[in-house]
This record gives sequence, structure tokens and C-alpha cells, in this order.
Amino acid sequence: MKQSEKNRNLKVPSVMYCLGSSPLSAIAQLISCPVDSQDTDGCADKFFVIEGTFFADDVFSPDTKAWHYHEWCKSENSVESRLQVMDGTTLQDIELRLGFPYLYKHGRIGCEHFVVFSDVRLLHAEDELDLTRYPRLISDLPALAPVCEICSGKSRWQVKNSKRLPQQVNYLCDACNELFNFNSAGALIEPELVLLPVVAGGRETFNLEQDDDE
Repeated sequence: MKQSEKNRNLKVPSVMYCLGSSPLSAIAQLISCPVDSQDTDGCADKFFVIEGTFFADDVFSPDTKAWHYHEWCKSENSVESRLQVMDGTTLQDIELRLGFPYLYKHGRIGCEHFVVFSDVRLLHAEDELDLTRYPRLISDLPALAPVCEICSGKSRWQVKNSKRLPQQVNYLCDACNELFNFNSAGALIEPELVLLPVVAGGRETFNLEQDDDE
């Protein structure tokens, strides 16, 4: 298989320039994803996994995903794991491998992104020399909608408060949403269900209000 065929489905949604003094928390703030704007309950559960260390917002609460995965790793004798606060940890504090895909995970549903550090060099005269402007986003493609969690197609609906789906927040396409959440009369199977349209780029969401008589 040609290299171009292997990589044709890979997309780089954003590229940023960072300094060695750039904290991981500032880098996380520049990673754009629709999940962030659609997690309306203010969930801030996010972390990086870099060289066996979980860098998280909160390393003291056992309710966070980072704590859960870290404890799981410790229970496996063959897996070494550490937990460290993201804020205040800079790139120069970490031993990185260029070109290696590290994990960034965030949001109530645990959305995952690969983060790759591709180059290390000194600042040039052509670079932005105002160090307060780093990390800085160089390119940012429109954010893609999450995939449907049943058929892996393009999602159209964010589903909350479902007792039959595995997560507190789930994403479904039109067809799966209709088949899974509505009965033959067109009424919601779970009356307490909250449905929000997914907008590409994650910039808007609207409540779907159902009449009580439906």
C-alpha cells in the first residue's frame, strides 16, 4: 500500500507553535472540539497521557477519568503509571519523543485526540518574538462533529439523560436517533430525554422541546 493511501484518512485539525515554557494547561485550551461547547454542565475532566504519566486538571479527586485510569494501570503489574498536575507542567519538564502520538482526552464522553510534537528548534527572526503570545494556533480546520455511537456515521444529535445508553452524553445520527429514542407513534421512549442538534464546529446548540401531549 502506498504511503499516500495509508494516510489519506488522517486529518490534522490544528497546528500550534509552543515554547519550552508553555504549560500543558495552555495547550489544552487551544485544542478545539465540539464536545467542549456541548458539555453544558461545565465538565472540566481533561488530561494528557505522555510517556506513562497522566497530566490532569485534578489529580486529587477519585471521580476523574485520569484518576480511574491511573489506578487501573497501577493494578496491572506490567504497567507503570504516574499522576501529575497539568497546570504548571511545561513542555521542558517532560521528556518527549518527536513524531510519537500522545493522547489527549476530555469531556464527559471521553473524546480522544492524538497530539504529536513534530519539531524542536530555536526561535528565528521570522517567528513571533513576543513570548506572551505562545502557545499560538497556526492553523485550525473546522471542528468535525462526533461520530454516531451506534453506526459510526456522522452524528446529528447529542443525547442526554438516557438510561439505555452507556454515557451521560451520547451522539447519534438521524436514523439511529429515530429508531432508538422514538416509538412507532413518534413520541420519546424516555420522556426525560434531552436532545440537542449537533452543529459542525460546535458553536451552537438548541434545545429540542417536545409537547407534553406527544
